[in-house]
Parts: sequence; C-alpha cells; structure tokens
Amino acid sequence: MDTDTPAAAPSLPAYARLPVNRCDLPAVILGSLSFQRYPVALRLDGVAELHGALLRTFAELATPGERALRFRV
Repeated sequence: MDTDTPAAAPSLPAYARLPVNRCDLPAVILGSLSFQRYPVALRLDGVAELHGALLRTFAELATPGERALRFRV
C-alpha cells in the first residue's frame, strides 16, 4: 500500500446519492459521519408551507416534552 496516497474518504453508494431529495442537503452529506457528529436543522420541502400553524405552536412551547404532549391532545 502506498502510504503517500491518502485513503479515499468513505462515501455513500451511488444508488443512495440521487440528485433529488426532499430536504435542503444532498444525500451524501446526510449520510456522512460529519453530519452525524455535527447535525444541523433540516428544511423539508413543503412542510413549513403546509404545516405552518403547527410549527408556530411548537415554537411557543419551551421543551421537547411539551411538544410531545401537544401531539397527544
């Protein structure tokens, strides 16, 4: 093995890297170890537009537990 050549970075298989997805980050980023270590909020296509009232309600609640309880009501 040539020690002067850097190893290829792990990547998603080609079938998992479709050019179109339903969020604002490409699949190769979503499936990466970097994203697992340093996640960021995702914007899913159409969710804010279709469910704006629900998202505004959740924004007013202080904790994840309060938001979970809202689903039960």
